[in-house]
Amino acid sequence: KKVFWDWIAPQIYESAHYTPPVIEEEKPDPLAPPVIAGAEEEDTGTPLPAAGQYGLAGRSLEIRRVERLFERSPVVVLSGDTGVGKTELALGLSRWSQRTSREQLPGGIFYSTFEASHPAGLERIIHEIGTSAAGLEFADMNARQQRLWVLDYLQKRPSLLVWDNVQNVAGQNVAGDAAREGSGLLTLDEQAELNEFIAQVTQGGAASRLLLVSQQPALPWLTIPFQHQRLAGLRGHDRVELAGKILEKAEIDSARVTPDCLALLDLLEGHPLAMLIALPLLKNVPSPVLLAEIRQGMGELPESALEEGRPSYLTAAMEYSWSKMSHRSRTHLPMLALFQRRAMMDILNHITQEQAYRGAMGEELGWGACRTMLRSAQAAGFLEPISPSVYQIHPALPWFFGRKLTEQLSGPAIRALELEFLRVYADTADYFMESLYENQASGVTAILAEEGNLTQALGLALEAEQWDSAQLLVQPLAQVYRMQKRYPELQRLRGQLLESTGATAAEAQERGSIELWVYLQGTAASEATELLDLNKAETLNQQLLEYLEAQPEGEQDPRTAAVYHQLGIISLNRRLWDQAAGWLQKSLAIIEDGEDLHSVADDHYALGQVRQGQRLYTEAKEWYKKSLDIHQRVPDEEEMVKDYRALGMISHLKFEYQEAESWYYRARDLVEESRDEETAIQIYHQLGAICHAQSQFEEARELYQQALDLSDRTGNREQMVVEFHHLGLLAQSRGILFDEAEEWFLTALEHLEDQGDRRGVGDECRQLGVLFHEQKRYDDALKWYTQAREVFEELGDVHRIVRTYGQLGMIAEEQDDLQGALEWVARTHQLVIEHDLPVVVQVKAHLGRLRDKFGDQRFQQWWQDYTGEPPPTDLDVDTSKIL
Repeated sequence: KKVFWDWIAPQIYESAHYTPPVIEEEKPDPLAPPVIAGAEEEDTGTPLPAAGQYGLAGRSLEIRRVERLFERSPVVVLSGDTGVGKTELALGLSRWSQRTSREQLPGGIFYSTFEASHPAGLERIIHEIGTSAAGLEFADMNARQQRLWVLDYLQKRPSLLVWDNVQNVAGQNVAGDAAREGSGLLTLDEQAELNEFIAQVTQGGAASRLLLVSQQPALPWLTIPFQHQRLAGLRGHDRVELAGKILEKAEIDSARVTPDCLALLDLLEGHPLAMLIALPLLKNVPSPVLLAEIRQGMGELPESALEEGRPSYLTAAMEYSWSKMSHRSRTHLPMLALFQRRAMMDILNHITQEQAYRGAMGEELGWGACRTMLRSAQAAGFLEPISPSVYQIHPALPWFFGRKLTEQLSGPAIRALELEFLRVYADTADYFMESLYENQASGVTAILAEEGNLTQALGLALEAEQWDSAQLLVQPLAQVYRMQKRYPELQRLRGQLLESTGATAAEAQERGSIELWVYLQGTAASEATELLDLNKAETLNQQLLEYLEAQPEGEQDPRTAAVYHQLGIISLNRRLWDQAAGWLQKSLAIIEDGEDLHSVADDHYALGQVRQGQRLYTEAKEWYKKSLDIHQRVPDEEEMVKDYRALGMISHLKFEYQEAESWYYRARDLVEESRDEETAIQIYHQLGAICHAQSQFEEARELYQQALDLSDRTGNREQMVVEFHHLGLLAQSRGILFDEAEEWFLTALEHLEDQGDRRGVGDECRQLGVLFHEQKRYDDALKWYTQAREVFEELGDVHRIVRTYGQLGMIAEEQDDLQGALEWVARTHQLVIEHDLPVVVQVKAHLGRLRDKFGDQRFQQWWQDYTGEPPPTDLDVDTSKIL
């Protein structure tokens, strides 16, 4: 295995270099695939995009027709037979729109595709649009917030959406009948949800457009009105122009081009893929013979070779071209039926040299023979090169290769090939997982370049109940999905796997899939904790704990420790400090003497967070130092930065400013060396906060500004708002720069409104209220506090509602409106008691002060009349410990 991977790994990354980048820092341009050519139309001087991989010239008129259809309806369906160039036309239209309609489409252009190898629905489209427009932070919102954000974006910023292969949504029709239920990628409910989303972004005055690309014009799930254009083959001069390019590329002598060639083009109806396959045959076959053979082949096609949306002349051209290939090529090329969209020559060659392959095919295929076979298939128009060692498989071809494979081999032989494909890709996935830790960027790119083949192998693993291989295959995919925050797709993938393993531990044990079940449940629980879906995380961890503790020596199993750790983090997020410490100590007891130092450090760090939450800062510092000691020994600089920052924060909280600066400077040196700009922004900000706390205003301003400039340069709009806010706080704390503070807060508010961050809008309104409250400009303060209150009530954010009610009560009190103040603080007290909020002492103290001003007897009577309940008697509280 090691020798194989030492040889093949460079080829993987070479091939990945030729695929569109897909990690967040290099998010793929949805318009990046090759696009069609188009001559200039007479009514414009702007040329259409350059020719794509098939040299599809002459599509300018079709692009104009689609544009005119959009003038009648915001939804257009573009249909056409397999291989006619629908995707190329859609992308050509996208390029054209990008160049000529920027003002009409300020939101941008978003391309998505519905592929069997990427089974995801509306959630993937929303993720792609949101992360493209707002950055990866968009994925931190919950599903409802994401959908509302994208709807608002598309309604306010007209965009062009291109959805390819939508025939897969409901499944293929047969002879014009409706698709069989369950044959599509999406359920009926998901199809209805997709239809509703389309209506929301295109109807009722919304100006966004949607182009649906499909083999069939009939989409039973689409209920809103739409315009339709059927894409046929090229005609006239355009047909001849493409033919000329194909003949030139195939190096065919002009003497072999006779008038029969025009008849051949007519027979093929200008179908680009059919021309690409048929015309290179003229190098060895006279045009009259080729014309006659394809025409005869059309009449002799068996029923099994006829399929709706696949022209008979295309299949006949493929069959005739196939017949002219060498026996070796015809024997081995059908193996490509197992690959999804792309095949790496070295992986294919590795498969062909194994015993299982020799047993099925009768011979192995050496590296040189494999290369010759693929190049001959390329010359015949069956493959397109992505790189010297990677070939793209047109979507029309797996069906053809699959027919050839079933004609050639028996079921058991095909199954043996599938299992060999599975074995090699399981090894590939294992190597990919290791590569993610060594070179994350190239590892992610390689994994997503091979995503379709990994998914294909995963399906074979589940079918064969090879659970260990299934886990190897899903791990790199799941890791990349997490890195890109593609949580809905990850949840869908995990749900499909659990259908095979069994939903419960008992079912998984019965099927022999318990290890895969534990992995799936464990990653789901960890993901739920990261997303702060704490109830779900707790449920999943309790299920895992029930299984693990029931196993022999389960209480000493490191996996049990991982569950204890997760339960500790859940309690930590709930601010249940003692409970969190208990879980974490149980975890530590299992693993502290083991070899998994990273997990030990994680427990140390989390215990530091617990003690920090309890304001036991000295103990917190000791735990953070233990974590740091491990990370320095490993070493792990990324985790060291996290430890340094935590120690800096603790020192800051202890008012040990010089020590805090020292920790932050150590963190800064590491992130500047590694060019981690995102973390550098946070460190500059924290250093600014230390200077701010010491009233070193100019130094603080310089550091906040440094963080702001870097946030602006990296496109981190959320952090820019944070810096605007703190620059406002800095000006406000100086006591003389209220106008400057107001300007910073208003700038932050404007950005928050653009981002659709309602909670942030409320916070900024409240801060503006505080600013004017300090100046005793009560009317202005009341206006901003009221806006903040309305936002927080809309969101149901009790903590923020309580703080705002309390400040409204303070304004009324300062204006000697004691009854108004009592009303606000009484409402505050009711919420604090009902929700057991940590500010109960402050609220009781405020209410006690108002009672004293109002008079005890009057207060008791007022409270009884206002609330209908006896007044509280525990308002005399000790406020000396309030920070």
